[in-house]
Amino acid sequence: MAPSRVFLCCITLATVVACHATFNPIDVEAVELCHGYISDNTVHSSGGTLIHTYHANSSEIMYGLCDTYDNALGIIFLTNCDDRIAAKELIDSWFRIMTSEGYDPTKSKPVERIQGYRGLGTRYNSEGAPPSGPIHWDSIQKDTGNNAYMGIAFARFVRRYASFYDHEDVTRYARAAADIFLTVHQNLRCPYAYEGYSARYNGQNYTSTEHNIDMYALATHLLEVFTGNVQIKIDAIEKNYILEAARQGLAISYAYVNQMFDSNGYFLIGCGFCTPDQKQNTFQPTPVDVQTWSLLAGADYTASRQASALDWAVKNTLSLDSTRWADGCDTHNCSAADNDVYTGFKFTTAGVGIQLENTGSSTIAVLELISRYNSSREALGPVAANLTSSLKRLWKVRGYEGMWASLRPKGGATGLGWDYGKVPHTASSVYTASALAYVKDKAFNPYSTAVSQHSLAMRSYRKRVAKS
Repeated sequence: MAPSRVFLCCITLATVVACHATFNPIDVEAVELCHGYISDNTVHSSGGTLIHTYHANSSEIMYGLCDTYDNALGIIFLTNCDDRIAAKELIDSWFRIMTSEGYDPTKSKPVERIQGYRGLGTRYNSEGAPPSGPIHWDSIQKDTGNNAYMGIAFARFVRRYASFYDHEDVTRYARAAADIFLTVHQNLRCPYAYEGYSARYNGQNYTSTEHNIDMYALATHLLEVFTGNVQIKIDAIEKNYILEAARQGLAISYAYVNQMFDSNGYFLIGCGFCTPDQKQNTFQPTPVDVQTWSLLAGADYTASRQASALDWAVKNTLSLDSTRWADGCDTHNCSAADNDVYTGFKFTTAGVGIQLENTGSSTIAVLELISRYNSSREALGPVAANLTSSLKRLWKVRGYEGMWASLRPKGGATGLGWDYGKVPHTASSVYTASALAYVKDKAFNPYSTAVSQHSLAMRSYRKRVAKS
């Protein structure tokens, strides 16, 4: 299918305001399909309500598990869709998991609430317990980025729905967001050369650009929650303690991300281990997410760097891929106009095949840069048109089955040691649907502090009931 001519003309020739009026970029169908996928892939058990990271019916080892990161994205998406009930069920379940990991919400002081708490694990089974078997070791790791995303999910829920609940509930959720941040802030700050926050505890205490972007975003959300109009029942001492830590976190994470900008015009993956001889990591493939998420989170607000990093991502990781052949377009003459050929982003410079989670988030970044700077429209307009056209076509193919993580029958490689399969994937579903809603509603950028005014959940439910 050819790129949308209306969109391409609009981006390259008209103002952004006119573009919004001419091309209705919020793809209600994709948002409703993603909402349906999340609903179908949500499991209710004695351990609470969780979203499966991959389709629940698969027999593969990773499927049927519930990653912290994907669930956080699911909560943010449901909040944007105004599915308050589903979002709250998930929030309450993850709050219970926090307590099972040592978090004590009965204490009045932050240092006491997190005294025996080291954070959420990477993933849990459908009962809300750490999974056993070969993936157990990785699952119990306390990952900075995953925890930061869950903190953002709590904060975004609070800001949209504070008026629906009593002060006790609102305070409980706001404190949880803050305490997630404080746990990382107190335990994983690196004191050496580049500082920043370590990605995990001992054994994997490297520092990552991505994780510092996530911590920057969480700190930004905390400042919005605790200085805004949300009614939270805490005293001035606790409030000031949280705000001071959040401001420190902003400075620490911003400085780290800033130092990771390479002289070649892109952000490095991060540094090696947090040790006195800490060095920048220049030997691993460069990922696309640190180029785009730094823009989406505002973790480096220098215009020239934003444009340079995204330009680098487009030139080095934008790719065509296909569902037709096992090797995608690697050895075939593909055209973006072919119905089964799609435009997207590889995970890293060494990645194989486009990865849909990064394609969705990178599409948001492309659209955001276009909306900010006139000079980027001519170069990025065709890119935006091809990306949004591809995502729309893929959602029409996938329907309520959810977006694949990779298009290739045998999966695609990240270039960092793990692969993504051609299976329905929550993060890929959320980010690709959000990309199609983004220009109309900037709250669909998961990092954004904007509060969505859309209410799409009930429409999605009614349409699906009618079809069934």
